[in-house]
Amino acid sequence: MRCAVALVTMIVAWAILVQAQCPEPLDAKACEVILSIPGARLDTLKLTAVAQVRETAPGVYAYRSGFDERFAVILSLEALPATGKQYPVIRVQAVPEAQGVTDSDIKRVLGLELDRLTGKGIIQGVSEEERSALVATAHLGLAGWDRRLVFDGGAWRPFNESSLYTPQRGCLVQPVTDYSSLPVWPAEPAAGSLAFPVFAACAVVTALVAWRLLARRKS
Repeated sequence: MRCAVALVTMIVAWAILVQAQCPEPLDAKACEVILSIPGARLDTLKLTAVAQVRETAPGVYAYRSGFDERFAVILSLEALPATGKQYPVIRVQAVPEAQGVTDSDIKRVLGLELDRLTGKGIIQGVSEEERSALVATAHLGLAGWDRRLVFDGGAWRPFNESSLYTPQRGCLVQPVTDYSSLPVWPAEPAAGSLAFPVFAACAVVTALVAWRLLARRKS
């Protein structure tokens, strides 16, 4: 009888643990970050002005990354219980059919998307140094309530390893999103990437003008 009671107790405890962790299969191919930096903001007006961005649930916005179409980018706001303040949340998620995604892939997409979003003023209050440190820390599987990254004590760390951690009370029903059908926000070339073609074109035009002037003088 005692063995039976002990077994039932263990099963119940295990069930409670699994329920508290709220496992989500998609988390294994994602990296999620709460930008818990004082002054960090998400400008939803600028975000929704982008034609390719879709509101997939109230206050949740998403698009496919033009830097690597195997990934979707999800943006929202969330309040941390420990601070009572709302912070921007960014999640880079490999779409279900994506093959061969690696930590390097998700680091690259996260870095490029953060550069784009901050450059356009959609995400504000996050410095270049903080973004670089975040990309260095990011890898696949850092997603979901416990393992998503937060900024705490001057460093990026998993939520359940931070002083901000609060256990989740029950599992929320996550909205079902067809990431594969999201529009792609095309990649935009860096400003410096156009420098050489423009310089070369100017050089050609200058040479043609000089040649024509020289030809006129000779004639």
